Amino acid sequence: MFHLWSLTEQDLLSETISYRLRDTGQGLNRVQSAPKTSRMMHAILNRAQKSLGGWVGSSVIHMGDHNVPNALMFIGTSSHMNLFPFTRCRHNTPWMQPKKTDKYSQIYRILLPICNTLSQLPTLYKSPALRAYIDAEYGSLDALYLEILGDFFRHAFDGSGADNFYDAGSCIDGRLTSAWNWCSSLERKRYFHVFLLTGTLPA
Repeated sequence: MFHLWSLTEQDLLSETISYRLRDTGQGLNRVQSAPKTSRMMHAILNRAQKSLGGWVGSSVIHMGDHNVPNALMFIGTSSHMNLFPFTRCRHNTPWMQPKKTDKYSQIYRILLPICNTLSQLPTLYKSPALRAYIDAEYGSLDALYLEILGDFFRHAFDGSGADNFYDAGSCIDGRLTSAWNWCSSLERKRYFHVFLLTGTLPA
């Protein structure tokens, strides 16, 4: 992080790279390219991709555009310092509407209903009527677990939910957008009634 902060200052204070004030959709911002910080981040991303052996979603790193105007905004977001409120979902469900605060603190609001539902499934399965329903509809309790988790990990971090795939990015903001997008389509999932049965969401 210290190296990235140093590169950020070099890019911001560069005598050869000018900036312009632009309304990026998040207010008037200083838009300035950051070649040194960008090169380092691409190198870090490349090492991460090679070590993982696979990658889901976009590999775009936003810097110096309408998503992330300059290196300072980028490094601030990477340090969990971005205080822009996250966009509200179109639902009235309370856990889908974060307060106007640091968006990274809202991650638990995404995961808590999912964790609560999964933790309550064994209790539901003890009921003969619900056991019969789960077995008939999903095959077994384990199959239901796999369907919910498989769908979540397949689509909650894939870059979906942004206006376009390029804007989704490979940063945590892009993954948060995808996770919120997954939550917003929950009522269209085949297993949505299971969430209602656990009381996680209001009927």
